[in-house]
Amino acid sequence: MNYEFELVWSFILDFENSLNSFAERKNAITKWKQYSQIDIVESKEVLEIAEDIHLLNINSADSLHVACSVIGLCNYLITADDGLIRKY
Repeated sequence: MNYEFELVWSFILDFENSLNSFAERKNAITKWKQYSQIDIVESKEVLEIAEDIHLLNINSADSLHVACSVIGLCNYLITADDGLIRKY
């Protein structure tokens, strides 16, 4: 089987990574952006979808991640957020 995936990046990934105090991790994450085929920018549509998702008791940052994945037409969302994983 041959699987192909496209990486989608977003403004919220850039923002959260900018807050990372571990330089080595920050640099490693930054490098992933070069492999992305799509970069989702902040828009009214993203924010409206995030607001709806936030109503499901999902925190603001996670709501933005999920909204960006919706806009990017993603089939998968990779997260290490245990709270989000447990909810869904």
